[in-house]
Amino acid sequence: MNFILDLVAPLSEATGFSPVATALVALLLVGLIAHVIIRRSVQRLGVFADTTATRWDDVVYYSISPPAEWAMWVCIFYLSLGLIEGAETLRNSLLHVADTGLIVLVGWLLHRVSTGIEKELLSEHRGPLDSDDRATISAVARLARITVWMLSILMVMQSLGVSISGLLAFGGIGGIAVGFAAKDLLANFLGGLSIYLDRPFAVGDWIRSPDREIEGTVEDIGLRITRIRTFDQRPLYVPNST
Repeated sequence: MNFILDLVAPLSEATGFSPVATALVALLLVGLIAHVIIRRSVQRLGVFADTTATRWDDVVYYSISPPAEWAMWVCIFYLSLGLIEGAETLRNSLLHVADTGLIVLVGWLLHRVSTGIEKELLSEHRGPLDSDDRATISAVARLARITVWMLSILMVMQSLGVSISGLLAFGGIGGIAVGFAAKDLLANFLGGLSIYLDRPFAVGDWIRSPDREIEGTVEDIGLRITRIRTFDQRPLYVPNST
């Protein structure tokens, strides 16, 4: 980042500090100023969103409000790495940290986008929704968040030098053993997906299965288990593969 060093060269000569130290301090000050500007801008966006008739700008505000401030610091960190010369090992290690931070930041943003859309679609002002639609919206949003973080983890591993192709190859070799160990978890997940799609019952329904000793009101349909409230008010957790 020679242009940064060139910019701070007069200040470095005036203060007697090294150009790198001066540049780091300057970046820190710029970061603090930008942090305040971004925070106030986002706050004004929130105030503006409250005054509009549409609710989707509230979703935008909810999604970007914390990540926007952290994104600026990630940029400052990247710029700071350009000032490190000579110590390639240290610089590469810090670069991996910065890459990881950026990936996590994007994952966090997408997570909040999914959550914001889910909250908006389920909000009372949009009118009543039946339990089936509410369950479907929640399931799709939950699957979206799981997908986002699974991809984020793979990207972080790739950034840290872990061979994804090697990992997939290992997964192919050990797939039978892992699949056998996780067969119940996978069966429950697929069972939950089947419930969301086929809708044999919904939250609030009274269900009964004498052969499995299941009877009660459905309280929650998760990806792995379904929670039922029995006649005597006891919670009953039933795997979705049942």
